[in-house]
Amino acid sequence: MKRRFKLAIIIFLFASIYPLYQLFQIYQSSQSFSAQAEAKEYRYRLVLISPYLGDSYWNQTIEGVEKAAAESNVSLDIKGTNLPDNEELIKAMNMAISSKVDGIMLLGIDDPSFSEIIQKATMKGIPVITIMADLPGSLRKAFIGSNHYETGLELGNYLKKNIKDGETIGIVKGNKVSSIEELRLKGLRDSTQTSKIKLVKTEKQHAEEQTNELLNQYPTMKVLIGTGIDDGDLIVRTIESRSTLGSYKIFTFDDTRESINLLRSGKIAGTIHHGHSQMGQKSVETIVKWLEKKDLPLPVSTYVETKVITDGEKESGS
Repeated sequence: MKRRFKLAIIIFLFASIYPLYQLFQIYQSSQSFSAQAEAKEYRYRLVLISPYLGDSYWNQTIEGVEKAAAESNVSLDIKGTNLPDNEELIKAMNMAISSKVDGIMLLGIDDPSFSEIIQKATMKGIPVITIMADLPGSLRKAFIGSNHYETGLELGNYLKKNIKDGETIGIVKGNKVSSIEELRLKGLRDSTQTSKIKLVKTEKQHAEEQTNELLNQYPTMKVLIGTGIDDGDLIVRTIESRSTLGSYKIFTFDDTRESINLLRSGKIAGTIHHGHSQMGQKSVETIVKWLEKKDLPLPVSTYVETKVITDGEKESGS
């Protein structure tokens, strides 16, 4: 009797424990499979770091990066700030390096600390690609963006065909990314040097102050160019506070949402269209090629298409 009772207890315990054991085995298998699937889900981990998160202009580039990341089956983490803050961006770079990501995409900022952090990433075996603005003196692997010198030539050639020879043109510099603006200005100068067009600027710091001083010094001047991202709107508002806008022709170098709206309303005469989405896509494609050692050596610089658009075209940018 006792033996039967013990046997019954053993059978009961086995019957109770075995399903739990089976469930545990299934859980372990699923966890193992999940870990393997997660490992296979993404080939590489990439990070995009930017000081203009939330900006509609920069968002076009982010959309291109996200699209290419999905197509290339790589994970993407986007870090940065809403306004330029070099310390925070360096922190984000250090975090990416500490996390041992496979690659970093970064808006090039003309500051020695960024060249240093790129060197740190490179020494750890992490390739860095600069987007939109370059740091050619750093150890970045490649630059993807517009040829800013060429955009200066493009706009200068357009002006030579569409304004009177001998016209005075006021240059307003926004001073946000000075290296870009200097390249644009050099292109403008080189393009117009054989003509009688006169380019003039002031030493004032802010766009509004520069515009006012240019209008005071050159009262017959009717053409102004903003070389910085937000200069168009500031030039327009400054002129409107003084006189009628209709007699002026204003040009900008960046097809931001604000610039396109000003173009549509006829407040500016033209701007430069940049392939921002293309920048993002090519950045991911380039860094993946580097990681996979395909098509090496890669181009040091890859330029996207740019062109002058006027109020007759009114592109929305892409």
